[in-house]
Amino acid sequence: MALSKGIFHGDGQDGRTVPEATATQPTDLDARGPPVLYHKVKNDEAILALAISEARLFAGTQSGEILVWSLDTYERLRSIKAHHRSVLSLYLSKAHRLLLSSAGDAIVNVRDSENGILEPT
Repeated sequence: MALSKGIFHGDGQDGRTVPEATATQPTDLDARGPPVLYHKVKNDEAILALAISEARLFAGTQSGEILVWSLDTYERLRSIKAHHRSVLSLYLSKAHRLLLSSAGDAIVNVRDSENGILEPT
């Protein structure tokens, strides 16, 4: 399941078509109805950064953790104590193999996105 399905208006799942926006007339979002909410993931503290792959959602928290959820089941797969301060940015490499994180502790970590292990520098 790709996260983009159902999140944006008119993804075709309900049979509705979405008119393309033009330079002279923007698309009217209200005419398409509200976006569909498939699932809500909760956490005890603020989530400050997100990254997404085909199979996982990565969330950086205020306490320096990186949380990993499955997009198929919405179960939390792991919690990684990645930083000593708030995670401010997450980035997945083009092939989704590496997860980079930066935080208020002035450190950039490079991890294997599958197992969360720090990559050698």
